[in-house]
Amino acid sequence: MMEAKWMQPIVDANKIAFQTWFHSVSAMQDQTEKMMNTLWSQSPVVPESNRKMFNEWVDMFKKGRDNMKKTVDQGFDTWEQFLAGPENKQDDKTEKTKSTSNKASA
Repeated sequence: MMEAKWMQPIVDANKIAFQTWFHSVSAMQDQTEKMMNTLWSQSPVVPESNRKMFNEWVDMFKKGRDNMKKTVDQGFDTWEQFLAGPENKQDDKTEKTKSTSNKASA
């Protein structure tokens, strides 16, 4: 899998770009939530049912956002495992076996 090693910096750059974008979008959504809660708490015109609906909507967005991040992170992990190649996977298995036998003998 040596020929795929040149792709690792590309995957790393995309991972950093995604993390930066995700952090920015999350901060914007969280700030919007705080602003709306402040605005609505100071406005007697907004009915409680609308506030409840907004909070449910925000919770739904947060769950979707977390699920999307988890899925993209798993995709990056899959790419990194693929690019590591089978020789590194064998090394990982060897290291796990060594650490397990060291723990058993201790």
